[in-house]
Amino acid sequence: TTPFATMATSAFGERVARRSPETLVRYLVFGLTQRSDVRTEPVTVRGRPGARTTLRGQLAGADVAVGAVSVKDGPCVYDFLYVAPVESFEAGRADFQAFVESLALPETVTR
Repeated sequence: TTPFATMATSAFGERVARRSPETLVRYLVFGLTQRSDVRTEPVTVRGRPGARTTLRGQLAGADVAVGAVSVKDGPCVYDFLYVAPVESFEAGRADFQAFVESLALPETVTR
């Protein structure tokens, strides 16, 4: 089979934003089994607090590496996800970071 790589983003509202970035980023890797090499760290994206996690695991029987970032901005949460075969993960990592940094946010968010 051909190796795959995927990058995705999503946004959620106030109900989800009550959780910490470290908790939110864990939700992005549901469905991944055989997890290992899990690293989670705080990050700042465009001046907003967030969390980044990287790990390895299995998805649909394939060995994958995952990068996930959750960023909070007032009542909003922005999630970014990168999934690739372990052997090609590093090759796409800079593109994923650029994807995360492309987040355009207003100066202030009102409730």
